[in-house]
Amino acid sequence: PNTPDLKTVMENLYRPEDGWLVRHSMIAAHVSCAVAAQLGWTSEQTYLKLTVAAIMHDMLLPKMDTDEEIWLQALSGEKTSQNPEVRMFLQHPLEGAQLLRRFRDIPPDTDKIVLEHHELPNGSGFPRGLTGTQISPLGCLFILAHNVAEVMMRETQGSVRWKMDDLITALGAERWQAGNFKKIWQSFEKTQLFG
Repeated sequence: PNTPDLKTVMENLYRPEDGWLVRHSMIAAHVSCAVAAQLGWTSEQTYLKLTVAAIMHDMLLPKMDTDEEIWLQALSGEKTSQNPEVRMFLQHPLEGAQLLRRFRDIPPDTDKIVLEHHELPNGSGFPRGLTGTQISPLGCLFILAHNVAEVMMRETQGSVRWKMDDLITALGAERWQAGNFKKIWQSFEKTQLFG
């Protein structure tokens, strides 16, 4: 199979009209690396995996006028839908992970983070319906960061300064107590994301 050129993929991934995706990805990268530091997971390789996952996790979604939350609302209860757009959305973590495996320069396990980014602690996520004990620790960290980005983008459209207590409340602490998420959540609560 042809190995795609990473430079071409990146040039096509972020265009000026995709401001939401850029902000979403940068928030996810910042949060995931900040929580990793709080956990003591400070290797350059860990930071690189999380940052690459943040940049590439939604690379196969069509260009969006609004955020992923709208897609999720439209898909609620549609995991078996035959609608091609719904199927594409539900499969983008799997297909994104498969694509990342084709690049030589992508750090190992980055594909797994991308594959897991829509899984949830209670097993209600997709594409595999994994629970908090089945999701990798870096996957759990990225899922939490991804959810932080979604909440921040949805609640404020980027225009309000957040306080950590407000963000913790918006995310719902009880949701993040299963399996590998518990330690991640505890470190997230101690992380100073805002100056």
